Amino acid sequence: MATENAFPSLGTVQARMTAGERRLYQQLQKKLLPDDWFWYDQPMKQRGAWADFVILSPEQGILLLEVKDWKAETILSADPENFEIQTPQGPKRVANPRQQAWRNLLALVQRLQKDPVLVQKDGAYRGNLAFNYAHGVVFPNLTRKRFEALGLDGVMPAEQVLCADEMTGSIDAGAFRQRLWGMCEYRFQRPLSPAMVDRVRWHLFPEVRVGQQTQLFDDVEALPLDEQIRLLDRKQERLARSLGDGHRVIHGVSGSGKTLVLMTRARLLAQAGVKPVALVCFNRTLAKVLRDRVADDSGAIEVLHYHGWVRQRLEQTLEALQAREPRMLEYKIQQGSSLECVSA
Repeated sequence: MATENAFPSLGTVQARMTAGERRLYQQLQKKLLPDDWFWYDQPMKQRGAWADFVILSPEQGILLLEVKDWKAETILSADPENFEIQTPQGPKRVANPRQQAWRNLLALVQRLQKDPVLVQKDGAYRGNLAFNYAHGVVFPNLTRKRFEALGLDGVMPAEQVLCADEMTGSIDAGAFRQRLWGMCEYRFQRPLSPAMVDRVRWHLFPEVRVGQQTQLFDDVEALPLDEQIRLLDRKQERLARSLGDGHRVIHGVSGSGKTLVLMTRARLLAQAGVKPVALVCFNRTLAKVLRDRVADDSGAIEVLHYHGWVRQRLEQTLEALQAREPRMLEYKIQQGSSLECVSA
């Protein structure tokens, strides 16, 4: 079971999942290989690229999946470019999910092909990725028979679709994986080395990088061939992605990666773009280190030491009070160090 390789943890995200997404997540947890990774609902580095599931397998390659919980009666019509579906607000025209998955995969492949370590060096496929890559669609509420009866095999390749009866608990793990990786149109036998897996993660998710300035919103990045990749390990990344709202306490000995998890969590929150992010620590030296490491051009992450944060908040409060009642904070200094309030 690939429990430790699922990001985020199920308990963190199941409230926002559809029933079909939850079933697929559970099957991936149970039936992928121990060295496989998968991410649910995580934005990738490419602007606009946001797949429901991203699977990275050292043995098989990379796979992007779109999940649609549509039922037979939901689908009114379909063509290679668009679907018309029934919603509570009435009929709605949406993109063919296969095309949606393909666009996300294309953006990903174009980025990865810029890394010379990840491409083939010679032969007919020189310059192409050296490992398999694929995209597909999952219909958790349509059996294969129903999928064909609706004529959907005429608007998307049947081999790039996973249906409800192909993702049940009784399906053999090997058969399930074969169905997933059967979505690859072109197959290369070369597996990904650990170094290649790290480089793919480096490109996909800059928030898990360690020991270098990370611009979350840059469009172009160069990774030297001889540069050593430093990333969060599986447990650290899983913890950073799985921290929920509210107060959280992370325990660990010195050097166990608590600060790395904190920085990654801040980057994830900044990436979500909902609210500004403040990193507050007691030590001024640590604050400077964090400020250097969590470099973010958008200004979404602010790093402060505790006393600096208190001073900032106090000054903001005093300015607000002064603007509201100019005489409220007038003081007259008496003998010694005593203060007498003139007006309050």
